[in-house]
Amino acid sequence: SEQSVSSTPLISFRNKDISASFSPQTFLAEMEAKRFASREAINLFKNLSSSDYKVKMKLPKWSEKVSAMKIVLECGGSKPYKLVAPSSDAPYNILICDVKQLLSHTHFSVNC
Repeated sequence: SEQSVSSTPLISFRNKDISASFSPQTFLAEMEAKRFASREAINLFKNLSSSDYKVKMKLPKWSEKVSAMKIVLECGGSKPYKLVAPSSDAPYNILICDVKQLLSHTHFSVNC
């Protein structure tokens, strides 16, 4: 009697059998999700407190305000950003108010 042979080959990867129909995109997405989950959340406000963010936001020149927003991005760590949850130590409402003021500024324009 003949043995049945699976038409889908299996690939062994770190003690796991992965069907060949398993897409590389799915694998990469899962690996990225695991990497993100293992990263420590960043306290943006702790990082901002040791920067020039507040000083630059108070300056009248638009270029200084843009520079302040770049500081926020840098203090957020690597992309995708993983930030601590809102709390008394992480008052995102203050940052949201700052950004809202910038969005209503006459120099702000949307680039598509």
